[in-house]
Amino acid sequence: MTVAGVVYSFLIIILVVFQMALASGAALGAFTMGGRYPGQLPPYLRQAAAIQAMILTTMGLSVADRSGILDLNWYPLIFWVATGLTALTALGSTVTASKAERLAFAPITIAMLACVIIIVIQT
Repeated sequence: MTVAGVVYSFLIIILVVFQMALASGAALGAFTMGGRYPGQLPPYLRQAAAIQAMILTTMGLSVADRSGILDLNWYPLIFWVATGLTALTALGSTVTASKAERLAFAPITIAMLACVIIIVIQT
């Protein structure tokens, strides 16, 4: 088990909880989608947030598997897809038009990217 895997897992839990809050109707729209919907997201985007929470959970499980936290024996391609999505998420959080989203999530997603790079190097 690596420290990077533990840190990644902790950070992705934050993102999953955030997406579930959005899906549940929390008025946190300023922190997502470039701040286009500053309050509660429209119903179709709330559904998308629930799907995003499932994707993030899968990403977290694949990284936990690769780093040795869990022993799921998942197909390695799932980890590499998670790695790519982590990089895209870090990029998106860094260049978003929403200052609130950038301040809240760029540090988290950049740290997640650093963790996944460390895991790639170590494994």
